[in-house]
Amino acid sequence: MSHNYSTLNQLQELVAELRDKDNGCPWILIQTLKSLASLTIEESYELADSIIEGKMSEIKDELSDVLLHIMLYAQLGEELGEFDLEQIATAAIAKQLRRKPVFKEHAAKTPAEALTQWEENKRKERAEHTNTQTASVLDCIPPSLPSLQRAIKLQSQAAKIGFDWPTVEPIFAKITEEIAELQVEISQDDKQKITDEFGDLLFAVVNLARHLNIDPEIALLQANKKFTSRFKSLESTLKKQGKLTEKTSLEAMDEIWEQIKKIEN
Repeated sequence: MSHNYSTLNQLQELVAELRDKDNGCPWILIQTLKSLASLTIEESYELADSIIEGKMSEIKDELSDVLLHIMLYAQLGEELGEFDLEQIATAAIAKQLRRKPVFKEHAAKTPAEALTQWEENKRKERAEHTNTQTASVLDCIPPSLPSLQRAIKLQSQAAKIGFDWPTVEPIFAKITEEIAELQVEISQDDKQKITDEFGDLLFAVVNLARHLNIDPEIALLQANKKFTSRFKSLESTLKKQGKLTEKTSLEAMDEIWEQIKKIEN
């Protein structure tokens, strides 16, 4: 591998070598655009986790993994004769200049204006490639997004045409209504209807998060971390007391749990 290029060129060359049919990496050789997609999602979550934790060295490491995936996609695209790294970069530049006219007379002056311009330009692009008779404002939301993220984006898009609660109070009422409907279905023991009503309840809670300017994905991630930390403290406390978790009553564990919460606060 030549070292007369930039670091990115070296990485690009390395990826090509890893994809070499005769001397490449067996695991990388079996990857396709489709198989790599789920792995990229996993890497993105690991990156997000490092960012939330504020661990700079880990952020750099996770970014390197994401960059490697981008290079792999470029290599796969080149092998298919569809696109390469140069075309990906060119498309990124063109999209930024098209959707964010920072060098034009009507350049955005605030973050809000920039976001509005971005969304408006996206809408115009979709209109050019979509049958206007069947087009929906929701068409721009990818179905493959994680459900919490997709829910908040669906709600945000609908809100842009006025389909939204004006304040949080009606949302609390809606959540209460959905809980009551869920309780009814639970009493009927209909698994499918229980699932449907539970989904409606989650959707309403996401709507509340949106109105409170809270990212539900981040909120749940933090709740998961909090639970993990407290549960490990519970296990440690019981171990120090010479007790087994599985043989300790719920009441006793709950008492320790409340003590752990008090220490945290």
